[in-house]
Amino acid sequence: MANKDILPIQLFLFAMLITIPVYAQWEEIPIDPQYTLKNFPLEERSWLGINEKILFLGDCGWLSTIVALLYTDNGGDDWRELEKFPNWITDFHFINNKEGWLTSGGELWHTRDGGENWAQLPIELDAEEVPWAPNGILGSLSKIHFFDSNHGVGVFQWRFDILTGDARVIVATTQDGGRHWRSRKWVEFGDIIISWEIVGNRIWIPMWPEIWFSPDRGESWKELITPMGLYAFNFLEPNDGWSVVVGMSPQLFHTKDNGESWQFISELPPIYGQKGELLFVSDREGWLLSFPLFDGRRYHAVLWQTQDGGIHWQPMEWPIDPKVRECHPIKCFGRPAGRLVLNQSRGDLWVVLYDFDYPLLRGGIMRSTSINPLARYLTTWGRVKCQKPVFSEKTGF
Repeated sequence: MANKDILPIQLFLFAMLITIPVYAQWEEIPIDPQYTLKNFPLEERSWLGINEKILFLGDCGWLSTIVALLYTDNGGDDWRELEKFPNWITDFHFINNKEGWLTSGGELWHTRDGGENWAQLPIELDAEEVPWAPNGILGSLSKIHFFDSNHGVGVFQWRFDILTGDARVIVATTQDGGRHWRSRKWVEFGDIIISWEIVGNRIWIPMWPEIWFSPDRGESWKELITPMGLYAFNFLEPNDGWSVVVGMSPQLFHTKDNGESWQFISELPPIYGQKGELLFVSDREGWLLSFPLFDGRRYHAVLWQTQDGGIHWQPMEWPIDPKVRECHPIKCFGRPAGRLVLNQSRGDLWVVLYDFDYPLLRGGIMRSTSINPLARYLTTWGRVKCQKPVFSEKTGF
């Protein structure tokens, strides 16, 4: 090869080497003790997962802490506290960058200016078909989702005995923005609803081992028969979903009819715990988190990835502390306390970015929960720390 041909190649390789950003160092920075997050030094800020819940609509985002709601209008670069509420924030939802709802201590709050000002809404529930509601006592509204300014779905819970944990829940709908709620047909959902999948007008609620399905925003429900031993499930589109079941060995199933029928896809690698988290981002790429299981000596938690629709799975590297709590899109289980971990490389490199402690409520139980590996952030239990990447240029092999 002539020298005149070699020189352009050398220049090209040199240019590649000096422009590759490398996360080589991490610098600890202070955290506001009131959980107000300022100037997160991150290169990719499309998603952030910490505490109870987070929601982004374009560059506008809201994040709930214990009793406060934080807001960003620049994709997460800067956060400021909007409002503090007298009780624990259990859920919130926005349909655009102005109108939203929030539940705190069983109460429902409404905003029309992005969360700057909130008004408490009086709640009425038609509970005629709820036989165990004592003397018409209103249950505590704990979860909400709104489809537009008028139509929404919510979870009401009655706790009869704190010591024994005896409780009941119903799913109710509203057609006037949250003031009046009704449940046309009472369904035995059990004593708690931890999560739900909502795609368009369709809702799936896992009540292990079965799934309850509503095709019409919660107006009617039917029980879906799933393969025995439901461990996790996820819907990519209204008709297109996957489920993981455990029995003699863990297996992956696929549905194309809302969950009415399931087709076997593959045998899965070993998984731990009683429930896990499954996420497909396309018909080819998916992720499976095996929930932590403590064997008396250490926790077991494994993250797997598939790139062929679930036929083959590869293990991914995991943060030092495997006790994952939540991420975005968040399916909130348990109590807000944890560590924020940043993923720089689609799941195979994790670094601790932020974490903090919050004392357990008296008699409270923390429950390890969910993850979206593509969100780039997740939380685990931990203490206060924050780190930021310092870019360096790679100058040689």
